[in-house]
Amino acid sequence: MNQQDPAFSSDWWQPKPFDPEMFKASVKTLGDLIDEDERTTWADLARNWGGWQLDVEHHVLVLRDPTGREWYDIDLEGCVTSAQVLDRICQVKAKLWSADVVVAGLVRALDDILGPQERLCSWGRSMKLTKDQIRTLVNARRAE
Repeated sequence: MNQQDPAFSSDWWQPKPFDPEMFKASVKTLGDLIDEDERTTWADLARNWGGWQLDVEHHVLVLRDPTGREWYDIDLEGCVTSAQVLDRICQVKAKLWSADVVVAGLVRALDDILGPQERLCSWGRSMKLTKDQIRTLVNARRAE
């Protein structure tokens, strides 16, 4: 990758200084976004995972920056307990390059794919998924 490329920004993940005027001008509701692009659906908006993409073939969540470069991956077959899922979230949060949108996107992705509230910690009970169950859940995303 050419670091001189204007599309490349090594600080894409860093928080920008807060500018109230810019914020007011850029605030949009989900309804505004849907109105702007009739092809956008509520489901599309719910699938926004903050740069995380599911590699269905390898059962891995991959974090890519806006240029498509891979930054990090999470092997979903290693997320068989709620403690392991929480550990992955905390590991990403601790990375110097991690931003809130990355962590929030990871939480949404893990929730959408694994359904941890239902399958790993319902009613505060620790539960466990098998690797075969994880593969089934990941493969179910292929159909969407």
